[in-house]
Amino acid sequence: MKPIPQYRGIIRLSYDADGGSGFRNKVAPLLKKAGFQNTKTGVWETPSETLPTIQSQLNQVMEKAATLTANTKSGFILDHIWIYIDRLS
Repeated sequence: MKPIPQYRGIIRLSYDADGGSGFRNKVAPLLKKAGFQNTKTGVWETPSETLPTIQSQLNQVMEKAATLTANTKSGFILDHIWIYIDRLS
């Protein structure tokens, strides 16, 4: 039986008008809850997981980020989200 391939999900987010990282600080707990860890370089990544798990984690983050940025009263505007999925094994 072949081993199940393992992957790592990687996200980098950027918001306009995020002085003092106020919005980033709202997003950080959502990323943590979805299984992402901050690498201290502005990148968030998951530990080794199966592809369906990575997809679920990324879906959670995308839904939350869209909900937070849909509130135009906040003044925060999503600049970009970079998403990578790396196969580890």
